[in-house]
Amino acid sequence: MISWLSGEKIELWEQGNRVGILINCCGIGYEVTLLKKELESIKYQTKLILWIHQITRDDGNILYGFINKLERDLFRKLIGVSGIGSQIAISLLENNNSVNLISAIINEEIIELTKSPGIGKKTGERIILELKSKLNELVEKNGLNSQKSNIKATFFDEEISNEVRSALQNLKYEGSEIQEAFNTLSKAPKIKLQKNADFQTLLKEALMLLSQETS
Repeated sequence: MISWLSGEKIELWEQGNRVGILINCCGIGYEVTLLKKELESIKYQTKLILWIHQITRDDGNILYGFINKLERDLFRKLIGVSGIGSQIAISLLENNNSVNLISAIINEEIIELTKSPGIGKKTGERIILELKSKLNELVEKNGLNSQKSNIKATFFDEEISNEVRSALQNLKYEGSEIQEAFNTLSKAPKIKLQKNADFQTLLKEALMLLSQETS
């Protein structure tokens, strides 16, 4: 089972409604399906780290790749729900950042879930019923608010946030460390970064926090 890849980007590809990347890892090229919203954040990167979920089918293997581990782990939780396949899980992740999606499930916000294409009321209710009590591990492992009913998404621009997360992962920081840094930044009153922080500013502030934690 492939669960993590680190290598050089060769090219981006598109097949029907699927998009992804060809990544060279030690001389072997892997085709990895990505979220469309993440393509822009890796457009100018040459070296990548991706968290992988591998699905084996009769006609071959499909690798789903995610820039941060929380997205990959949440994808696995979603496809574990009865009747929820990879396409529905991808639809939810395309239209919600991970923290918002976890919050919607825990807080039973059915309307938020049904905003994603292909997600009807019954599907949303099933996701909530089966996952609400199973997300504690993700919440705790990734340093999210321990009060599940009060989980809030950070206010940073999602595209820039993903770029910064990817850059920090390439610097070998753990997903839990990165999420904790983002949580701290979003709550700090002296840091006026919300919604208008550029890549360099957000990366700088995150690195300062992470360096303090490791020192």
